Amino acid sequence: MRTMALHSVSWGAVIAGAVIALVAQIILNMVGLGIGLSTIDPAGTGTPTAGSLSSGAGIWFVISGILAATAGGWLAGRLSGKPANTTTAYHGLLAWAVSTLVVVYLLSSAVGGIVSGASSAVSSTLGGAGNLVGGSVKTAAQAAAPSLQGMNNPFSNIEGQIRGTTGNDPEALKNAAVSAMRAAVTGDAAQQKDAQEKAAQALAKAQGIPVDQA
Repeated sequence: MRTMALHSVSWGAVIAGAVIALVAQIILNMVGLGIGLSTIDPAGTGTPTAGSLSSGAGIWFVISGILAATAGGWLAGRLSGKPANTTTAYHGLLAWAVSTLVVVYLLSSAVGGIVSGASSAVSSTLGGAGNLVGGSVKTAAQAAAPSLQGMNNPFSNIEGQIRGTTGNDPEALKNAAVSAMRAAVTGDAAQQKDAQEKAAQALAKAQGIPVDQA
């Protein structure tokens, strides 16, 4: 029973040591941040480079972590109330392990939040660009549809003009004029001249105008 009491773990001391280690690291990091910011001189030329600042920040983070873990481990060993040096050392080691796990969890959560936010921003940007491009393409297609229809059937405008004229012209003359004009517009080069003459005569009869005007 004496051995069990001597080597039992005091979790209150471990948690207290871990809390002290975390607080000490926060304070030391704030001190390092203040020192680093004091070296920056926007109006001067003696400002350290980004590489030197990042290297100094990394070195100070390691040093502050070691100092904070030492303080937390020493306090956990003192609060454990155990006379054995090995038992107090174990309490200090446990306090260091707990504080390290907390720091790793906080860092992983921060990195995960940054990555998630960046992914959401990229997804929303790509989605907005896709919607914008899709809407522009759709609008352009709708605007170009009548022009494309006119290009696919160049005789449609001519046919509409002939059939849409007012008067008492017989339907047969209108159909003949339409057929002749279609042959004149879409026929091959060998038959185009003959088709043009027939179209002019049919159109003149249908509209009651001279052949030259037709």
